[in-house]
Amino acid sequence: MEIKQLIIEILNKIKLELDNPEVNSKIKEEFTDPFIKFILNQLYPYLLTTSIIFILMFLCVVSILVISIKR
Repeated sequence: MEIKQLIIEILNKIKLELDNPEVNSKIKEEFTDPFIKFILNQLYPYLLTTSIIFILMFLCVVSILVISIKR
């Protein structure tokens, strides 16, 4: 029972420390922001390629509709 109580106390202290705006800001600046930037840099080529493919598909569909309406 003591271990459970100890874990609860530790978690409560961690929660209180994370609620501190200074610590929260530090976590955001040193961990979250770089992590998000890294992920976006890794995904950028795939997002760009996918966007281009969808635009080309849309243009193809529109051109097919225009050609079929003219007939």
